[in-house]
Amino acid sequence: MKVTEKLKFYWILWVLFPAALAGCGEPSEMEMEVPIPGKLVYVEDFAGRHGVLAGRFGDLVLIDGNKNRRYALTDDHYYYAYPNLVNNGKEVWFESKRGDDLWPAGLGSRSDLYSLDVETRQVRNIRDSLSTVFGVPLELGISKFSVSPSDTRVVFSMRDRNNPDESSLTSFFYIGKDEQHLKRVENRLTREPIDHTFWAHDESKIAYEMMVRYGLVYTYDIENQEHRNLSNDFLESISRVFCRSGSWQNNKGFVYMCRENVGNRSIIYKYNYEEDASTIIAEIVKDNFLIRSLHISRDGNYLVFIGRTMQNYKILKSAIYVYDLETDEMESFAVNKREKRWLRWYEDL
Repeated sequence: MKVTEKLKFYWILWVLFPAALAGCGEPSEMEMEVPIPGKLVYVEDFAGRHGVLAGRFGDLVLIDGNKNRRYALTDDHYYYAYPNLVNNGKEVWFESKRGDDLWPAGLGSRSDLYSLDVETRQVRNIRDSLSTVFGVPLELGISKFSVSPSDTRVVFSMRDRNNPDESSLTSFFYIGKDEQHLKRVENRLTREPIDHTFWAHDESKIAYEMMVRYGLVYTYDIENQEHRNLSNDFLESISRVFCRSGSWQNNKGFVYMCRENVGNRSIIYKYNYEEDASTIIAEIVKDNFLIRSLHISRDGNYLVFIGRTMQNYKILKSAIYVYDLETDEMESFAVNKREKRWLRWYEDL
């Protein structure tokens, strides 16, 4: 066997073997006690009826807090990322890799946009249809996709084909149904990886994070094309800190999290956009605990996020947590040992 063939063989084993060990028989629908209203959508790694090909890259999961039900929306070997509930919760728009250049276990060379019908579970490619709706030709390779609350505005990363000198670089773009024009979000850091974009309720601003140093949080005023780089005393006093963006409580402010690269303390801040100031609202001290996809309720009384406890690179607990800001009590649901990513909570659905 040639060296290249051996490498390919071992790569396939590395991808497929962990999923094979995970087992099968994941129920597509089950009852679940959910302590919050609304709907949640996220990606979770699990192995279903497809055995070795399922689980490595995760599947779409929907939780309905109003019905206390959990739905595994997909059970296949494809890659899923950045799900967004649209059309009043009837569809999930997401990033995936499932083109003609399909690699083993779901990986294609470029990401594309897809929609899943929650009722029928039918999946279709929507890049061309979105190009028509928004009046802008969208290229293959869109990623980090985030849809506004009214489904009329989107932001995403894509290569800039109109600029030959930068066609190999990924840029951050915005489009809206009313503008019918593709706008590049200009920032000296827009070549850095952008992640986890959250919309203000009036859709005039976004909060997002960039993997600069260990991770910093930014805001962007779409109407005025104004960027802000958030800072606080914790960030300024410690060099090895990473921060993660969170959801907006209203049009005036949102939450975000900062944590030392090594340590057990996660600090939750609320950012006031009008005052350009951050205030600590919670400190969570928990060994080997990582917070992702932070949300705050509209009334500002509690936080919702993915929490993962690991030890020796092994997940001990993965769950969705609800943190009461008045009592500092924390409860969890959707508990298992499977990785969860890209949670979106839609409180009003």
